[in-house]
Amino acid sequence: MSRKPFVFFYEIDLTPPSVQDKTADADRLKNELKQNGLDNVTIPLNLLRMLPEEIRRNDFRLRLVIGFYEDGLMLLDIGRDKIYGLAVDIGSTNMECSLLDLD
Repeated sequence: MSRKPFVFFYEIDLTPPSVQDKTADADRLKNELKQNGLDNVTIPLNLLRMLPEEIRRNDFRLRLVIGFYEDGLMLLDIGRDKIYGLAVDIGSTNMECSLLDLD
């Protein structure tokens, strides 16, 4: 079994837009992630909607929650301090659940 986490935090500093650089916020984020080795990151619609406000509220510094999804990565949340996971063991007669701090 791999000890590689399924979900992880990633902190990133984005370059603010300028008169010469009018790249969209989502493209700016994806380009910066790609330059840092995180290629093929999917951003769901609900996070695309909140991205401009989060970027400007945090002065173009973001703390992202990224998880492995199918054949790539997916942005799961923006700006979280904690991430939790649920471990479930389904046995033949019992079921056990544990809440884990994934940080």
